[in-house]
Amino acid sequence: MSPPGQRRSLMHIGLILEHLSAQSGGAEGFALTVARELMQRGHRCSVCAADGGGLEGATVLLGPLASAPSRLQPLAPDVVVDWGLNAPADLHRLGGGTHREFQRLVLAAVPLPLRLAKRLLYAASPRHRRIARREVGLLSRPGVQVLAVSRFVADQVARTLPFPATRLHVLHNGVDTRRFVAGGRPGVRAAERARLGLGEQDVAFLLVAHNLGLKGFGLLREVFTAGREQLPGARLVLLGRHDPGFRAPWFIYAGTSSRPEGAYAAADALLHPTLYDACANVVLEAMASGLPVVSSDRNGSAEVLTDGLDGRVLPVLGRHREIRTRWLQAVAELTTRPERRQDLGAQARRRAESLSIGAYVDRFEALLRQVAAERARGG
Repeated sequence: MSPPGQRRSLMHIGLILEHLSAQSGGAEGFALTVARELMQRGHRCSVCAADGGGLEGATVLLGPLASAPSRLQPLAPDVVVDWGLNAPADLHRLGGGTHREFQRLVLAAVPLPLRLAKRLLYAASPRHRRIARREVGLLSRPGVQVLAVSRFVADQVARTLPFPATRLHVLHNGVDTRRFVAGGRPGVRAAERARLGLGEQDVAFLLVAHNLGLKGFGLLREVFTAGREQLPGARLVLLGRHDPGFRAPWFIYAGTSSRPEGAYAAADALLHPTLYDACANVVLEAMASGLPVVSSDRNGSAEVLTDGLDGRVLPVLGRHREIRTRWLQAVAELTTRPERRQDLGAQARRRAESLSIGAYVDRFEALLRQVAAERARGG
């Protein structure tokens, strides 16, 4: 919580986000969590969204996002935060990189024979050009500030246009350390492992992914196929909307769930070989759940890991055989060394405690005061 002296300085915060729903996950769900915490601390929130509802205690204005600044103006907020790049604001909180940089990073992961065709497709698309122009227009406004969810995202902003370093901030997402706990709730682990068909000696590696291509399922399929004889107890558990449609002794498709705590409780480690993630919340949730995490280096939340201390950070681009070997070695180590899993998982939980929602809002609140003060000075 904020120190008493800070709590007396309360703000009226304008918030712009695409959708407002109490059941939202992802970026919108996190925005509502932060807004509730700010209101609990005594701040006032006015929210502009295209649709939805359900934020008790806030003034809610629904309508086209393009008109959000004019609808907020009569309410005279001290600071306006856009949760994305939706409309002009004092501070844009970016949960993803810029459109141009996303295209560049996607192209880097596309096989060479297809890369030129995809590059031409991007260049010819009016929609892609329109999004890129709009983003640059919003980020070029005098005095605008950016809060990136990772250094990975901040670097994308800096590559997209000349942006003052003093106005570019980084704050990794927070995680609910009371909801996600090491070992799960009493009895949950045993029940979930039984439901998934996991044996007592099985080592369950969890992949949470809806977009299987982007999240590296193909790489893990190669890794577990290659290790099936060396690591007979290793199991890959997929939690996501799409069943890949194949079966193997080492593979378990767990479907999807709005309560992933059970999957974390059943698992022994999380694998996240993503080709692109601004700041994957699943990594933070797994850490809070006391799981060792192996993440790709193209994921902003990998920045909170110390490689070898509370997790592993591995490449996913480069010489494919070398990459597959390194991921297989990481899986082998965690499969055959339970004491290593326990040590990494315990360290991960300790690291996650410093990334709690309360700690996030402490830092976010301090930045909002800074931005509001600069706005009041006309900076």
